Amino acid sequence: MKRTLSLLILAVMMLSLFTGCEFSLSPIETCSVNFYVDGELQMTKTVVMGNTVSMPSDPYKVNEIFVGWYTDGLFSSRFDFSNKIYTDTDLFALFTLDALSVTEQVTQEVMSGVVTVYNKCYSTSMGGFVETGSSVSQGSGVVIDVSNGWCYVLTNYHVIESDDSFSHQKLTVEDAWGNSYEAQIYKNRNKTQKAMSEEYDLALICFEYNPPTDEVMTEIRFGEDPEAGDYVISIGTPGGQKNAITYGNALTYRKIDVDDGDEVSEIAFDIIVHDAAINHGSSGGPLLSTDCRLAGLNFAGYNDGEYGCAIPMSKIYEFLQTYVYD
Repeated sequence: MKRTLSLLILAVMMLSLFTGCEFSLSPIETCSVNFYVDGELQMTKTVVMGNTVSMPSDPYKVNEIFVGWYTDGLFSSRFDFSNKIYTDTDLFALFTLDALSVTEQVTQEVMSGVVTVYNKCYSTSMGGFVETGSSVSQGSGVVIDVSNGWCYVLTNYHVIESDDSFSHQKLTVEDAWGNSYEAQIYKNRNKTQKAMSEEYDLALICFEYNPPTDEVMTEIRFGEDPEAGDYVISIGTPGGQKNAITYGNALTYRKIDVDDGDEVSEIAFDIIVHDAAINHGSSGGPLLSTDCRLAGLNFAGYNDGEYGCAIPMSKIYEFLQTYVYD
């Protein structure tokens, strides 16, 4: 009996001891690992401090190859997924251009929309039967619309500008297959002037279009302004060469400096500087994003063609709204 009573007292004492104590567990400390693609947050993983983070599925971009995750936006240090995480971490995806894929898409979808533009200025005598003098310049152009038996080509103002020392002008567009069409500067009947502007260094020309073969010109789709660092592709007809393709990056936006090269423009807004090299005759050719959409229109090069200057897509929209669209 005494033994039973002693055990009962001991049990009561132990119960009182446990119920009188408060137990608390230390919170588990975690870290956030943020994954960015082109500056946009794609996903966040929560990791217990001192553990590693699992590698996510590779991100995808059209016509680009994923290289890996880096710890800074300048891609100077690649992240090692075997490292343990002790603080919130931002990771940035690096891509490289898939030149083979881009070239294939350009060939299939874009080349039929890039043309050569010839600008002949001349004078005549004998009632127009005798040509007394002339000058011919050449540039490039981008097909932006084919409809109702007409084709519309965007090019630079300085490509189609008339030479006042001559009395006549003839604009000719030559497509990728060598077919030629006599063109004119477009004018919307509801606008006060033709679709040409020295301030934008842009012009829209047009011509009646009845393709002589099954090979037809196609429109190049509009895109957006590239960001600094984005891959870009230049296409043009330098020296009459058809569809010369170069690859590079959009480097920066800046005001044009006439010391960079020939003074060919009255542009006052920021233009795209890139290193997808262009040369004489490429003016008016497209600057494309990696999904082969129009990101700008090349108008000048400098440093022996090492760098190109392009009118941003946002300014092309402004020009079209002002001079072309109702």
